[in-house]
Amino acid sequence: KMTRPARLRCTALSRAGNVVVCGGFDGRVSLFNLAAGTELCNFDTTNPVAGQDDDGGSRIVRSSHLSTDNPPLAVASERMGQGEVMLYRVHNLHAQRFAL
Repeated sequence: KMTRPARLRCTALSRAGNVVVCGGFDGRVSLFNLAAGTELCNFDTTNPVAGQDDDGGSRIVRSSHLSTDNPPLAVASERMGQGEVMLYRVHNLHAQRFAL
């Protein structure tokens, strides 16, 4: 059993079936190791891309998708009525957001 402190909105399973991604109403994304039942990493989608301003506001993670290609993680979210797709590289258990 894997738990998060906030309500979940979406999940995605890796192609290999060993990692699950969860996104929620708190704007956070978590990656879990299914075999161990442990959290690999989590990050806040409200953090801006380096060099870009973020106007704040709460964000809801609407969907997530893992890919075998680069970038490996796509996250769709909504903030203040605006939809946004963010791409993340997950390397050494850290997520790095980059612009499209």
